[in-house]
Amino acid sequence: MRFIDRVRSAIKLRWDALFSRLRFIRPFSLSWRLRDWRVTFLRARVRELEAKESEDIKYLRFQLIRTRAENTRLQNQVQDSGIRFAALFHMPEEDLRKAACRYEVYPSDDGGGWTVVVEHCVFCGCAVKTEAFQSERDALLYAALLQTAGFRPRNNLSCSQCYSEYLKSSGLSVE
Repeated sequence: MRFIDRVRSAIKLRWDALFSRLRFIRPFSLSWRLRDWRVTFLRARVRELEAKESEDIKYLRFQLIRTRAENTRLQNQVQDSGIRFAALFHMPEEDLRKAACRYEVYPSDDGGGWTVVVEHCVFCGCAVKTEAFQSERDALLYAALLQTAGFRPRNNLSCSQCYSEYLKSSGLSVE
């Protein structure tokens, strides 16, 4: 009986040595006990799950690093914009006029204040949305702040006259 056990164990060792490099075949290698096969299969499954978990951890670390970099960039941007905005409050009116070149600033029709045109009509170019201010400096400062903040006005607005004319020319009616 001992001779047969030694032969079996020698065959098993050679068989395992032959397929040791092939991980997917190793769990199914011939074994003389059912428990050995199950243990080997479970160990292989655990290795696969650990490898997948390691990949997930690497991906999560990458996401964390990317989020931290974005957070740092946004914090720097906020600090830089604070410095840029603070500089506007100390500028003289001539420099504010240059900084607010993208917006129209003119005296209001009633003569009591100043107006900043924020949005224009797409068709005729008239003012669709305006903001009123008591002084020229306040209006210029508002326009400069909008430009420094990177505000982009909507470019799909039309005034009521242009819109009604468009409806007449196209034959559409509003009900």
